[in-house]
Amino acid sequence: MLKRVFGADPAIAARRRHAFARGLRAVAPATIATGTWGLVTGVAKVKDGLTTEQTKAMTLIIFEE
Repeated sequence: MLKRVFGADPAIAARRRHAFARGLRAVAPATIATGTWGLVTGVAKVKDGLTTEQTKAMTLIIFEE
C-alpha cells in the first residue's frame, strides 16, 4: 500500500516520506490546539441544548467556511 502512496521508486519514495514527516511535524502544534478548541466548543454547544448531531453539523457548516 505504501508504494501506491509514496511511489514505487525507492529514491522518490524516501523523499516523499521525509517531506510527509516534515509536514506532520509542522502542523502538529496547530492540530493539538485546534482539537482542544473543537472539544471545548462541542461540549459548550451540547450543554447549551444542541444535540450531538446538531453540534457536528454546526462544526461542518460554520467552522469550515
